[in-house]
Amino acid sequence: MRRASATVIARRILLSAATLAMTASCQLATAGTIDLNDTYNGGNPFMGADVMFTDTVETNGNAGDPAFNYYRDPTVLGNTLVVNPTNFRVEVIPGPGLGAIDSQLETVIMTKNGAAIQAIKFDEAGDYEILGNAFVKAELDYFYEVLEVNGSPVGSPITGNGKMVFDDTSPANDSGNWELGFYVPLDGAAKGATKVRFEFDNRVIAQADNDASLAFIAKKQISGVQVEPIVPEPATVGMFLLGLIGLVQATRKGLTR
Repeated sequence: MRRASATVIARRILLSAATLAMTASCQLATAGTIDLNDTYNGGNPFMGADVMFTDTVETNGNAGDPAFNYYRDPTVLGNTLVVNPTNFRVEVIPGPGLGAIDSQLETVIMTKNGAAIQAIKFDEAGDYEILGNAFVKAELDYFYEVLEVNGSPVGSPITGNGKMVFDDTSPANDSGNWELGFYVPLDGAAKGATKVRFEFDNRVIAQADNDASLAFIAKKQISGVQVEPIVPEPATVGMFLLGLIGLVQATRKGLTR
């Protein structure tokens, strides 16, 4: 296992403090927003096979500044909301310098056709390079809030969150690919969830200490917000419809007596 030097450890501590300060600043300030449903779909939900995605909003930047659209061209494949990450990269070539990008995407997932949300899955990937005294980092935070179960509002909040981190530091010089992802089951905490607000927050950070070092990191691929639905069996739906027909017939007979 490669051990970090005292200089590297000190740099990590300073970088973590800077990252926390930037994150707190973003949380306290009113950042810019872009409504992706409005921008790309005329204000309509993005429709999937068993779910729809509405109130899809990207948030980043400082108070008073317009948001930058990092997540572009949203489409739905099956039950997955796919976005194309654009210019989500930080490079310090050469150093000294520190750079970071932070953007959040949230959406409200609603089921169709009697389905329920069993789980939400998300994966992303990118590449990086460091040379000399340098450091790169990618962070992925997620949060969800169940709004409805079986089509009815929940009585008390049902929420969850998590965090994944990739980082790499020199020495030695290094380059390669990075991956982050998560799988969030909902059928235990909120069985029968039919409406969920989901958000993820992404940060990429690069730091190079001097003019003989460089740091680069980018997010290039997102598998999308993948929803695993529980869809009623056709036989169940048929029995439900038959029950409705029987109820209607019985009601009609009662009215004609």
